[in-house]
Amino acid sequence: YPNPATDVLNIVSDHTIKNVRIINFTGQILFDQNFSNTNLTIETSVLQSGLYIIRVETSEGVKTGKVTIN
Repeated sequence: YPNPATDVLNIVSDHTIKNVRIINFTGQILFDQNFSNTNLTIETSVLQSGLYIIRVETSEGVKTGKVTIN
């Protein structure tokens, strides 16, 4: 949250987040970072406005979704 995001994207999980990857629709990885936490804040102001795929890997598996950056 929030979605759409402007400056930051917050990710909250019941399980430990191991990795977050943000990918544009041409397949280019724009953000790929390892973590070891259940709550994250990612700076999104460096990304261009548009629709992105976000991949969150936790200790329980991988979730993929869409996020809009304004």
